Amino acid sequence: MSSLPDVCDGQPECVVASNDMMAEVKGLVSQGNIRRLTIKSPRGRSLIEIPLRLGIRGPTLDPIWNVLHTLSRTSARFAVAVHREDAWPRDDIPRRR
Repeated sequence: MSSLPDVCDGQPECVVASNDMMAEVKGLVSQGNIRRLTIKSPRGRSLIEIPLRLGIRGPTLDPIWNVLHTLSRTSARFAVAVHREDAWPRDDIPRRR
Protein backbone atom coordinates (compact mmCIF):
# COMPACT_ATOMS: atom_id res chain seq x y z
CA MET A 1 0.00 0.00 0.00
CA SER A 2 0.97 3.58 -0.42
CA SER A 3 1.86 6.11 2.24
CA LEU A 4 -0.47 8.59 0.56
CA PRO A 5 -3.74 9.32 2.38
CA ASP A 6 -6.92 7.51 1.36
CA VAL A 7 -9.68 10.07 1.86
CA CYS A 8 -12.33 7.85 0.24
CA ASP A 9 -11.69 4.97 2.68
CA GLY A 10 -13.23 2.40 0.33
CA GLN A 11 -16.32 4.48 -0.47
CA PRO A 12 -17.57 4.60 -4.09
CA GLU A 13 -17.56 8.42 -4.07
CA CYS A 14 -16.04 11.08 -1.87
CA VAL A 15 -15.62 14.84 -1.83
CA VAL A 16 -12.07 16.16 -1.59
CA ALA A 17 -10.55 19.62 -1.41
CA SER A 18 -8.65 20.72 -4.48
CA ASN A 19 -5.32 20.72 -2.65
CA ASP A 20 -5.87 17.07 -1.57
CA MET A 21 -7.10 15.81 -4.94
CA MET A 22 -3.69 14.91 -6.40
CA ALA A 23 -2.65 12.95 -3.32
CA GLU A 24 -6.01 11.17 -3.21
CA VAL A 25 -5.94 10.16 -6.88
CA LYS A 26 -2.31 8.99 -6.65
CA GLY A 27 -3.22 6.92 -3.59
CA LEU A 28 -6.17 5.36 -5.40
CA VAL A 29 -4.11 4.56 -8.50
CA SER A 30 -1.40 2.92 -6.40
CA GLN A 31 -3.97 0.52 -4.88
CA GLY A 32 -4.18 -1.29 -8.21
CA ASN A 33 -7.79 -2.50 -7.97
CA ILE A 34 -9.37 0.61 -9.47
CA ARG A 35 -10.99 0.19 -12.90
CA ARG A 36 -11.95 3.84 -13.49
CA LEU A 37 -11.89 7.20 -11.71
CA THR A 38 -14.36 9.98 -12.43
CA ILE A 39 -13.66 13.53 -11.27
CA LYS A 40 -16.85 15.54 -10.85
CA SER A 41 -17.58 19.19 -10.22
CA PRO A 42 -19.24 20.26 -6.95
CA ARG A 43 -22.55 20.31 -8.86
CA GLY A 44 -22.11 16.66 -9.92
CA ARG A 45 -21.09 17.23 -13.55
CA SER A 46 -18.50 14.74 -14.79
CA LEU A 47 -15.30 16.62 -15.70
CA ILE A 48 -12.89 13.81 -16.53
CA GLU A 49 -12.99 10.03 -16.57
CA ILE A 50 -9.71 8.20 -16.15
CA PRO A 51 -9.71 4.57 -17.31
CA LEU A 52 -7.09 2.53 -15.48
CA ARG A 53 -5.85 -0.78 -16.78
CA LEU A 54 -3.22 -3.21 -15.62
CA GLY A 55 0.26 -2.00 -16.40
CA ILE A 56 -0.45 1.74 -16.43
CA ARG A 57 2.36 3.21 -14.39
CA GLY A 58 5.05 5.87 -14.44
CA PRO A 59 5.38 8.17 -17.46
CA THR A 60 2.10 6.92 -18.95
CA LEU A 61 0.25 8.83 -16.22
CA ASP A 62 2.13 12.13 -16.66
CA PRO A 63 -0.50 13.70 -18.96
CA ILE A 64 -3.22 12.71 -16.48
CA TRP A 65 -1.32 14.33 -13.58
CA ASN A 66 -0.93 17.52 -15.65
CA VAL A 67 -4.66 17.67 -16.38
CA LEU A 68 -5.58 17.00 -12.74
CA HIS A 69 -3.14 19.65 -11.52
CA THR A 70 -4.68 22.22 -13.88
CA LEU A 71 -8.21 21.10 -13.00
CA SER A 72 -7.53 21.40 -9.27
CA ARG A 73 -6.99 25.15 -9.69
CA THR A 74 -10.50 25.73 -11.08
CA SER A 75 -12.55 24.92 -7.95
CA ALA A 76 -12.16 24.44 -4.21
CA ARG A 77 -13.83 21.01 -4.00
CA PHE A 78 -14.32 18.00 -6.24
CA ALA A 79 -16.12 14.67 -6.04
CA VAL A 80 -14.07 11.59 -6.89
CA ALA A 81 -16.10 8.55 -7.99
CA VAL A 82 -14.21 5.26 -7.72
CA HIS A 83 -15.18 2.27 -9.87
CA ARG A 84 -13.40 -0.73 -8.39
CA GLU A 85 -12.65 -4.04 -10.03
CA ASP A 86 -14.98 -6.87 -9.14
CA ALA A 87 -13.55 -9.45 -6.79
CA TRP A 88 -12.12 -12.47 -8.55
CA PRO A 89 -13.22 -15.22 -8.71
CA ARG A 90 -16.82 -14.10 -8.75
CA ASP A 91 -19.23 -16.36 -6.91
CA ASP A 92 -22.18 -15.81 -9.28
CA ILE A 93 -20.36 -17.35 -12.28
CA PRO A 94 -20.81 -21.15 -12.43
CA ARG A 95 -17.52 -23.00 -12.61
CA ARG A 96 -16.84 -25.73 -15.12
CA ARG A 97 -15.83 -29.11 -13.77
